[in-house]
Amino acid sequence: MNKGPYQYGSENDIFEKKFGDRTFTVVLSNAYNAGGIIGSEYNGIAILDENFRQVVLDRQLENRGFLGSDARKEFDSIKDMTWEQFTQYVRKSPRYRGGIDDIDRGTKPNAGDILDLWISKGKVENPTGPDLRTEVMKSANANDQTDYSYPDATRDEMIVALARHEGYYPMNSNNGGFVLAWDIKVRGDCSASKAEGFKFNEAFNERWKKFEESDSDVFFEACSDALWHFTEGNYEPHSDEDIRAKFYTNGRQGGHLVLSEWNGAKPKGWATCPMAFDNREHFISWLKELPDNDLVALYGLVRSVDIDTADPAHAVSFALASIRQSKEEQWKEEATEELETEVTPTLH
Repeated sequence: MNKGPYQYGSENDIFEKKFGDRTFTVVLSNAYNAGGIIGSEYNGIAILDENFRQVVLDRQLENRGFLGSDARKEFDSIKDMTWEQFTQYVRKSPRYRGGIDDIDRGTKPNAGDILDLWISKGKVENPTGPDLRTEVMKSANANDQTDYSYPDATRDEMIVALARHEGYYPMNSNNGGFVLAWDIKVRGDCSASKAEGFKFNEAFNERWKKFEESDSDVFFEACSDALWHFTEGNYEPHSDEDIRAKFYTNGRQGGHLVLSEWNGAKPKGWATCPMAFDNREHFISWLKELPDNDLVALYGLVRSVDIDTADPAHAVSFALASIRQSKEEQWKEEATEELETEVTPTLH
């Protein structure tokens, strides 16, 4: 189990410490995950500031009776601390990283922007405000016969959903940059035979197999075909037919689909990618300032793409099936021409 990079053993090793809306997570960590490398030598108590999304302290009482006395007792004692006791405890800790205003000054708890807490937790608590969704969104959400859904109704809920959406730092970027992105790497069986609505001539099975094996570009051609409506600017989101958006692929072998531009509000971005942000924090700040109409439109666009890219293997299977169908027609024509050549008498 983990909270960010902090590994822990059970639900007894983590709790939420609240002072009104001021929220911290306290973890009795048994290891630290540094980019996939887990070090059990890095352990002890960690306190995370959920409002401002930063580490208050970690490795408190590291390697001092983690499996028994010292760290466990101190961890349990934090549960009953008042705000004054908690701030004093943190300030006295040699592991305190500093720079948290209400702790440093010992003032009343300052939760800051409550949206940041909800973004950190991934959920708006007791959402209030009008339902901003369009009639198309509401109708889809109430219809279990469609794949599309738009569960986030209020402004705060839409901001939280977008703020936590998958993002990407483009490869070969000299100035960083953060973009909204979708993982479109193909996993699982994407063979042409998996596509529905196609009927193939079994006589060509072996020839198709050899064609796939000999032509290394056929898979990438299928991937390109599966994405053409995104990358060629022809994508029409379910949420709003008036929205226009442009995408490109990035990453090793084009494993991420990136939103580069749309006909709504944009940050300054780059010339080649107007929807690029300095980092995720910049993106979140920008979201908070968006007018309602742009926020709703962007939310609808992103949710539509979520659904339309949910099964890359299915899309590639369909594209491969289309390629096979085209090849079968070609092979049939070639066979007919060969037959006609064989039966045509030669006149001397």
